[in-house]
Amino acid sequence: NVYDDIVDIYDNFALERKDLLIALDPPRHYYVSGRVGCGTLFADEMENYVMGESDTDPLSLYNRSNERYLSRISNSYLTTYGNWVKKRDSYNKTDYWAPASADAISLMGLGDIISDPWNATAGVNRAIIDDSIELAVNLDEDHQAAMYGIGVNNIINLPGYGDTIFGQKTLLAKRSSFDRINVRRLFLWMEKTIARIAYRYAFQNNTPITRSRFKDR
Repeated sequence: NVYDDIVDIYDNFALERKDLLIALDPPRHYYVSGRVGCGTLFADEMENYVMGESDTDPLSLYNRSNERYLSRISNSYLTTYGNWVKKRDSYNKTDYWAPASADAISLMGLGDIISDPWNATAGVNRAIIDDSIELAVNLDEDHQAAMYGIGVNNIINLPGYGDTIFGQKTLLAKRSSFDRINVRRLFLWMEKTIARIAYRYAFQNNTPITRSRFKDR
């Protein structure tokens, strides 16, 4: 389908470049039904089914054999966040639903300014979505664990704090340090920093002094 085709494009693009992190939007219909206005919350129907046992709840949709786009990916330059967030359009005075991926990337940027890229953008210290009105779906702890187990980073409501990113996995399928976003971002930062420093020594004589100066940088 079209969504799978788009994911494949980003997957190949990220593997070709290897100098960026892409946050994939979760499919809207996994969390919010309808196309007009705000749509209908699947959370409104929570009492009518048990999460993971319905054809329409997010966990089941991720696991359906014909929609398991995540199962085809193993890429530490990709990540995804499992929820949609209701926000307020103050100009048009209406509410709208947005994928949480945009919030995740903006919080990473903020974290880079006030902290360092190797600190995880997750939890109440660095990953509260301040402008969230509500989440499309609130999963219990068992289903949070199930979603995290398939590589989907949870967005949950924490009483006293608000709607918060609570996960930092990449979409790397195998067990590795690079299945964590902060590790991948640390190495992206290191590679770019080393490349920038190396330009200073282009065309310099390859001597012990030059190499020592490079290492000291």
